[in-house]
Amino acid sequence: MELEKDGFKKLETYDKNNMGNSNTFETFLNYSYDNYKADSYNLIMWDHGLGALGSISDEHTDDFLDISEMNQALSNSRFNNY
Repeated sequence: MELEKDGFKKLETYDKNNMGNSNTFETFLNYSYDNYKADSYNLIMWDHGLGALGSISDEHTDDFLDISEMNQALSNSRFNNY
């Protein structure tokens, strides 16, 4: 979704993916990097959270991103070359 002055505009639709999988997170990061060029970036991970275990729980698979999976996705994403 992209916010425009008249509200949100749907950009693309994807099949359901496991949001607790590091590859899904990496794909999201790369999509953001490729499509929204900026001078600087911030990443806010918003979820109920699992404290030191991680975040981003997937309601369809009961999987979640743990800290090592987040690190793997961030390290492998194109942001790592930023």
